[in-house]
Amino acid sequence: MDATTLSCNSITQNVIAKQQRVFRNGEFTVVPFLKYVYEKLKKYYSKANEDVNFEDIFHALEMLSSLQTASDERSAKAFRSVFGMLCNVKEDFNHVSPDLIFVGIRNLIETVIENVAEFESKVFDEKWFSDFFISLKEKMPMDVFTLNYDTWMEQILEDYNDGFVPICETHQKFSANLLFSNNDTRSTVNHLHGQICFTTHLPTGSSRYLYDGWCKANSFEYIRNLKIYPKYLGYMAKTQAAEHIYQYPIITGLRKTDKITTPPFDAYYSHLYQQLRYNKNLLIIGYSFGDLYINGLLNQFRNFHGSAGKVVCIDYINPQMPVQSLANMPIPNSMKQSIQMLFNDSKLPYRFLDLENSTHIESSDGKSRWYFRGFKLTASTSSDEIMHFFDDTAP
Repeated sequence: MDATTLSCNSITQNVIAKQQRVFRNGEFTVVPFLKYVYEKLKKYYSKANEDVNFEDIFHALEMLSSLQTASDERSAKAFRSVFGMLCNVKEDFNHVSPDLIFVGIRNLIETVIENVAEFESKVFDEKWFSDFFISLKEKMPMDVFTLNYDTWMEQILEDYNDGFVPICETHQKFSANLLFSNNDTRSTVNHLHGQICFTTHLPTGSSRYLYDGWCKANSFEYIRNLKIYPKYLGYMAKTQAAEHIYQYPIITGLRKTDKITTPPFDAYYSHLYQQLRYNKNLLIIGYSFGDLYINGLLNQFRNFHGSAGKVVCIDYINPQMPVQSLANMPIPNSMKQSIQMLFNDSKLPYRFLDLENSTHIESSDGKSRWYFRGFKLTASTSSDEIMHFFDDTAP
């Protein structure tokens, strides 16, 4: 992200640096389990030369937890995935206990949340970032759908609707009715993958189960100052296929669609579908198109609006990259496919891209733009241009 030094890679390195404290043979032992899983994944994907990040580690731990239970003949059918009939836990992981898996998952979540929380107070340090969204807010209310775990958008917008209503001076409870009945001029904020202030801990310090969704603390400081452990309480659940998933205030791993059935995530997903249908202007910033269930909705935008819809994508492509078109650009195929569908331009993959001398490329019909010099440069130099592009009344 241009506004901070935080990146997926830096978070991953901090995750694998965290060692796990487990009870073995009558005493506590510290083991580098997360780093062990990371190294095994690196080796597994080495021939494809693929990066491994904290989401991959989380997914591997969920898979291992599922397979361990599936391999236990005493487990009931409802809790025993068919994995156990098709494969066994490899020797490299035979020594891993369920407790170690759970501690590893909890430590991973703790590290991610605390890394993000370090930047909570720095939203206005980079003036270009806040100014961009303040300018948008002044022009029109926004429906913000974010995959980030921080509360920067809430701090910038100040008055917004995220579906949460106060239940006391420090905490709030989610109401889908409030989110969907937003008929005023307020912007909405929808954390599709959760945020660091979501919690099950009530102000008394007690915890609650997720029958009606996550609560939200008014500030991360209320969670940081909790005198209980773990501060970020999670739960193991199972999918329809009896595979294990772990529910936490933030959603990570590769089984996101199984985790968005709990409020507020289910409502935010439905709200995204609704607003894609109602809103003819779509602004996408820094999204790698790595979540297939989100891509499935975005790819329908042109079906909803046809030529009336307008799309702006902002990303970063190294201008020194030796590519001449979208077709031979080394980005995921899911990203290429979605951009082509959003642009509604069959010639786009083969049009010449002058990365070194251009800031963006426009669709043949002039209704879509892809800025590829990064968010900071685009926001600092092209914000008025983007607002003019979205303004139907502009000449």
